[in-house]
Amino acid sequence: MSMILIFFQLIILMFAIISLLSVHYYFRSYFHMMDSYESYKLKSAASYQQCCLPNTLIIGVAKCGTRAVIDYLGLHPSVEVAPEETAFFAHEEINKLGLHWYANECQFTSGAFKVRVEKSPQYFITPTAPEKVYAFNSSIKLILVVRDPVTRLISDHMQRMDQSNQLEQPLDELVYLSKSKRSIRMASRVVNVGLYHLHLSRWLKFFPKRQIHVVDGEALAKRENPYKEMSALEEFLELPKFYTENSFFFNKTKGYYCPMSAGIVRCLTDNKGRRHPPVHPKIVEDLRHFYNTRNGLFFTQVGRQFNWSET
Repeated sequence: MSMILIFFQLIILMFAIISLLSVHYYFRSYFHMMDSYESYKLKSAASYQQCCLPNTLIIGVAKCGTRAVIDYLGLHPSVEVAPEETAFFAHEEINKLGLHWYANECQFTSGAFKVRVEKSPQYFITPTAPEKVYAFNSSIKLILVVRDPVTRLISDHMQRMDQSNQLEQPLDELVYLSKSKRSIRMASRVVNVGLYHLHLSRWLKFFPKRQIHVVDGEALAKRENPYKEMSALEEFLELPKFYTENSFFFNKTKGYYCPMSAGIVRCLTDNKGRRHPPVHPKIVEDLRHFYNTRNGLFFTQVGRQFNWSET
């Protein structure tokens, strides 16, 4: 009986050893597979960076001329632009779709273009966007288009009125905290977007100033040739010289300059560059007073002055 008991104990021990070896082999294979997968993801991301993903982002600001800038950049023979805004770094549910989705949305054809640009103005005001962009590509170049925040606010409100079929709140209700009209409603979205210094401070925690180029959106909207702004942007992106004063044609009907390509004038769509309806002078005055000091903080951040009080 003792021999039989020893025999069964040996069999049980053998099965235990086999089970332990199987578990060890399984986990070793699993971790090896995961290491290979992580390595694949890194290589995949690196290869995407070289061909299929942007190396330049226009991060904002909404209603400041971002569409004009990306259209002008798209004329440059060394630049390829994404056809639509993806908001990839602005919304968690979109970001989770991954680089394959992002590359597919950007539709870049190859790595032959020196600069590949995607534009989503939501990035500038999204608190989590700077960190996400930095994790994606810490050396990416960022373009920030700004204009007088009062003009921007009025333009933004007008667009929302059009889109909502005039159902948007009246401007004074969005701007003021109460009917007394003494204090500006800082938390209002249309007001908050114009606090450029607050939003930029988040980006400066991750990116040095040398990676952020500021474009004067007022220069794109006024009756002056955008050549200087685009030439400066060209230099920032280290592009071959392409833009000249003859790259833009003043359209008297629209009241602003349009880019020319192969002798063809290519103006923005009709909903761009529209004249703003009159706004009560008190609202404009109160907004200018509200933004004045805050604009000064932004000027210090970027090392550049803008004559916004004159617009």
